[in-house]
Amino acid sequence: MKRDEWVFELPAAKLADAARAKVEFHQQRLGFWKAAQDGVMAEVREKGLHVEESLAGPNYSNMSANYGPQIVVDATYQRKLNEANGKIEEHTRRLREYEGWVQVLDGNGGRMYPLHADDYLYFFGK
Repeated sequence: MKRDEWVFELPAAKLADAARAKVEFHQQRLGFWKAAQDGVMAEVREKGLHVEESLAGPNYSNMSANYGPQIVVDATYQRKLNEANGKIEEHTRRLREYEGWVQVLDGNGGRMYPLHADDYLYFFGK
């Protein structure tokens, strides 16, 4: 059995409903990740930055090219910020994809579409 070659006939209206559900899902996730990013940024502003100096003093420091104190960001905050930013980009992209499908499928409400398994999962998968 080659389930990746199966074809399912579904009406455009049902696919449009599935695309709308995906739009709602990605809107919720986008909101979550934007709030998470805002939270990390606020936390960084509150406590994530510190000034690091050499214990030997500025005359003997090898910490940087200018031998002065440096502002260092805790890597934990950078990872959290990178994750939130990546998720925002991912859900924004997916949101636009599914919004486009809603438009296409709403415009072809009575038409039947043949879907392969991966197409079906694109619209109905979790």
